[in-house]
Parts: sequence; C-alpha cells; structure tokens
Amino acid sequence: MAVIETTLDEFGKPQTKIFDSDKTQISYLVRKCRDGFVFYEIIPSAGKLISKLEGKWSRAVEAEKAVLHYLKIMKPTPRTRVIENAKARSDRKAKE
Repeated sequence: MAVIETTLDEFGKPQTKIFDSDKTQISYLVRKCRDGFVFYEIIPSAGKLISKLEGKWSRAVEAEKAVLHYLKIMKPTPRTRVIENAKARSDRKAKE
C-alpha cells in the first residue's frame, strides 16, 4: 500500500512523496518543475525514472495518479523480495 506525504519545498511550493515499501525501495517525488513553467515532474529517489513516468505533467494530481497506477501494477523488485525473505527467515528462526 502506498504512503503519500505532502510537504513544502525550499520555495514554499507543495511537493508530494509517494512510497510503497511492499513493492520497491524507491520513493517518488512529485514537484513543480524548476524551469519556471507551470508543469510538474516526477523525481525518483534513486536511479533513472522509467519511461512510463517520464515527461512533464500539467497537474500534480495527474502525476500522482500516474505514480500510484504504476505502483499498483508493478511487480515487487528483486531487492524487496530478498528483504522480505530475510525477514521471514529470521522470524522462523526466532520461533525455534
């Protein structure tokens, strides 16, 4: 399930951070573009942004919906599965 946090950036503009720990370790930030226009952009916390989310968005709500839709349909990343398996393994060992 995705966690959504809305904060203000250094210029006082609202920005939204979206994170889904069940599927990925990367969080996505929806913020106003720094080029002076009225568009919004999606910034990943690490790595390169996937092609489905690249580009500029005219409304922040549309960008947030695109990120939420992507997180809904994506498969868990291999790193997330490794973390879940390690946690389950340690829980089993603790019960013994």
